[in-house]
Amino acid sequence: RECYRILGITPETEPSLDIVIARSHPEDIELVRALDQSIRNGEPLIDGTHRLLMPSGEVKHVRFVARRSTTSPEFGQKYVGALMDITGVVAAEEALQRSMSELAHVMRLSTLGGLATTIAHEVTQPLAAIVTWADTALSWLDRPQPDIQEAKASIEQIIIDAERSTEIVKQIRAMAQKREPQRIAVPMNALVNDAARLVARECRMAMVDLELELHPNEASIKGDPVQLQQVLVNLLMNAIQAMAEIRERRRFLKVRTRVDLHAAARIEVIDSGPGLREEDAHKLFGAFYTTKETGLGMGLSICRSIVEAHGGRIWASQGNPGAVFHLELRLISEGAS
Repeated sequence: RECYRILGITPETEPSLDIVIARSHPEDIELVRALDQSIRNGEPLIDGTHRLLMPSGEVKHVRFVARRSTTSPEFGQKYVGALMDITGVVAAEEALQRSMSELAHVMRLSTLGGLATTIAHEVTQPLAAIVTWADTALSWLDRPQPDIQEAKASIEQIIIDAERSTEIVKQIRAMAQKREPQRIAVPMNALVNDAARLVARECRMAMVDLELELHPNEASIKGDPVQLQQVLVNLLMNAIQAMAEIRERRRFLKVRTRVDLHAAARIEVIDSGPGLREEDAHKLFGAFYTTKETGLGMGLSICRSIVEAHGGRIWASQGNPGAVFHLELRLISEGAS
């Protein structure tokens, strides 16, 4: 009765694959045919999801599960299965994802606020260089015998610095904008370099030595560069703040990239802070859990949501000294590891 209700047909209708195909969403018909073919191939366990498009225009999400129970020469293969309406579950997941995206946007704005001094410094540097190179170009042109080549070289430097300042502003605007996540090829090392540049001044102010140990071959991951940069900046800022009270040893922050034997991109953020308390290790990525007096406890929770939405995983371990945060994402291109 539940199958009849889900498919929107009367109990007098004789079940058939054609009826299911007729009700299937046009974009998912091949998925349905593949599930049917799996049964015909005698696979022991069938499990798949697809959409139905009802005559009213309503779209339903369903899950079909079947298990081969017997096989005999007389009756052939026999399956026991179920069709489940999971529309409500899918809607809830999509709503949760939208909520997490909204919250991630708020956290990005909060992060940008915390980096306001660094951002101002990053933009001011190329602008100051433009003024300097413009004065230099004028001085070369104001000579009794204008040096055109030197003036040209100064103008070329102006163009380089102008392009650099434009890129910085674009990067900041991208982090501040509210938009749908992208899925593009993101070079792993470039991602780390961009995040490191954003926190470089914070490191200098906190007397933290920042070191990058990058994988020698180009490797890219598929994802949203702004969201992934948000994860890295969050981890780096957390590490810098964790080392604020360290006096007895050098404060260092290392970001290491590598490709493991399973063709996964690995990014490790290593600090020389106080490390992880045993009771904190398994709670760090939980919502509203924080070890900071003024923390909201959402930064690492959002990081985990972003990473898992990219098909990856994130975890923390004790360093020697300090803490190590591990980020693992699937590769879409890989050099020799």
